[in-house]
Amino acid sequence: MNFLKTTCIIGITGFFFFIFFIFLLHILHPEFDPLKRYISEYVTGTFGWILNVGLIGNSIGIISLISALHKSFKKKERSSLGMICLYIVAIFMCANFFPADFKGLPLVKALENNVYLQIHYTGGLIATFAMFISMFTISIKIRRLGLLKNNKLLLIIAATTPVLLILQVIIFDILLDSVGLGQRIFSFVMILWPVVLLWSIISKKKSIQLKAPKV
Repeated sequence: MNFLKTTCIIGITGFFFFIFFIFLLHILHPEFDPLKRYISEYVTGTFGWILNVGLIGNSIGIISLISALHKSFKKKERSSLGMICLYIVAIFMCANFFPADFKGLPLVKALENNVYLQIHYTGGLIATFAMFISMFTISIKIRRLGLLKNNKLLLIIAATTPVLLILQVIIFDILLDSVGLGQRIFSFVMILWPVVLLWSIISKKKSIQLKAPKV
């Protein structure tokens, strides 16, 4: 198994573990209403350490994605802005490890005099918007150059994700009062993009190997 394929598999596994541990926390903490509570609030529960393990998996996924993009594409084939934004995501994802204890309060009230939550929330916003830019610019470059088989799907996911965030605020937060459900749908769709990209890179490598002439 070569380095690129190993990196992609590690990244996909990291994202898978994040999703798995989030699902596991829903079972271990039935007192947390998934319709109204943020995912990050699980860190305040008895099994809060499980969320941190999941976040480590998510971080490994992003780092693996950066490495795979550098290894798989030449510099002129990569979006410079997209790569810079991915580095920003990797850095500001560290804010997720600051405990997000809302103490049953609305977001605005909970942020008052809560330094850890302020760091968590601000870092999360920066990482999210950096990820939007990264997804969109990298997908456009891959689509324009025809670098990967699933380039159209990548662009669709990249364009859909910010729309989901707007819908989360308007529909789930305001109209349905189900901020937790909206966040979960948004988070899982956002993770879908790097997973599809990593899998496409593996598929591209297989295709190149199959087409290589025999000596």
